Amino acid sequence: ATITYIRLVKCPVLIIHSMDDELVPYDHGRRLFEAAGQPKEFLEISGDHNRAFMDSSGKYSTEINSFLGRYLGD
Repeated sequence: ATITYIRLVKCPVLIIHSMDDELVPYDHGRRLFEAAGQPKEFLEISGDHNRAFMDSSGKYSTEINSFLGRYLGD
């Protein structure tokens, strides 16, 4: 299961999930986040499973770029 593998990850983790996701329960994203090691970040977006990244496109792209900047440098 994914939760088993996330515990093995040794790099920064960004979990992105929408409370509106009708396929993957929001709680699953939160549990993955809790199981991940540090450093880790959680980004909550809006929209259903297939459109959330588009419905939240400004927040989505801004936060991914910020995350990458923090861990990869500018």
